[in-house]
Amino acid sequence: MRRLPFRLLPLLRMLASGLRSGGRDLKPLPGMPRTEAAPAPVQLLQMTMGAWVTQTIYVAAKLRIADLLSEAPKSCDEMAAATLTPAHSLLRLLQAIRSLGIVETVEGDKFALTAVGRSLQAERPGSVRAMVLTLGEIHYDAWGSLLRSVKTGTAAFPSVFGAPLFDHLDRNGEIHYDAWGSLLRSVQTGTAAFPSVFGAPLFEHLDRNREAGETFHEAMTDLSALVSQVVLLAYDFAGIDVLADVGGGYGQFLTAVLQTYPNMRGILLDTPVVIAAADKQLEFHACRDRCTLVPGNMLEAVPRGAGAYLMSGVIHDWDDEDATRILDACRRAMTPSGRVLVVETILPSGEDTSFGTLLDLNMLVMTGGRERTERDFRRLFGAAGLTVTRIVPTLAPQCVIEGRRNI
Repeated sequence: MRRLPFRLLPLLRMLASGLRSGGRDLKPLPGMPRTEAAPAPVQLLQMTMGAWVTQTIYVAAKLRIADLLSEAPKSCDEMAAATLTPAHSLLRLLQAIRSLGIVETVEGDKFALTAVGRSLQAERPGSVRAMVLTLGEIHYDAWGSLLRSVKTGTAAFPSVFGAPLFDHLDRNGEIHYDAWGSLLRSVQTGTAAFPSVFGAPLFEHLDRNREAGETFHEAMTDLSALVSQVVLLAYDFAGIDVLADVGGGYGQFLTAVLQTYPNMRGILLDTPVVIAAADKQLEFHACRDRCTLVPGNMLEAVPRGAGAYLMSGVIHDWDDEDATRILDACRRAMTPSGRVLVVETILPSGEDTSFGTLLDLNMLVMTGGRERTERDFRRLFGAAGLTVTRIVPTLAPQCVIEGRRNI
């Protein structure tokens, strides 16, 4: 196992301070943590996630949020009625554009425009609303084929839309690009955009498309290599005889724990496609003989008899109903003294100006899941018959949320 290089500790501390302080230690590009002192990986991730900001502002413009707030502040419920969108999904958008400095909260639960936000009003002199709509629609689509343009030296637009730019404008209305290009649909319906774009929910799509699935799970493996190390520094796994990693991908997190605790045995649960790949990945791993690989569906059942059930970056993939089902399945399967260990980012309570609001929109778009506050997690655990017994912070944004059976 590759140990965490000490040179990465400043990166983890910076990420941790940024999210746990509500994003105030990692500042703008509005809503995006940026600082010249940030390590190179942080700077690159900030740049790459700029597409999220583009689509967030685009959807606010498309729904005419600025026009709705031109006369006076309004509540989320008032704007939901005016835009014909579910209040719960619109609130997530409003929280995100608040983190971008477009709106602010006033009078408790109402939203008001900032000076920046007024530039999205359609009839205001100097309005940029039309430009934002253009950048969020056809420009967004065409930029998705930048690689082709660089490789061929020709415009990508005709290959994407079937006609040169101005011919297309004569014939067509709006277009959306991949999952984040359908953020508007997610806000309007309160459901994930991914299935409508790709024809299947995220994880089914990854199982069917080998290249996309391998890329995704390799990315998650790289992330797990970092997260597992900071969790091991913060949380004591001693006393756990069998650790089940639910939705554990290729087993990076689980094997990191097993190598640190040589008397522990592990169970890795994921979809059949992922487990088949994990079996190849772990074939010559030192911990392979202590690790049982189980193909299955966590929404239906998890392996019984483990002393702890670990879920790292799993619960945020699911809405409250399915997340409760997963936690309840773990509760029913674990030993009487067992525990669940949920590793997730915890959003700040109250007025949240953190980058986590954009991560929350990402979960809405991709899976229909969500990021959660401490109160949300306690409610979720309670619905599954569990009590949150400890919340252990780490050097990274993620915390370890420990739960046990209700007494």
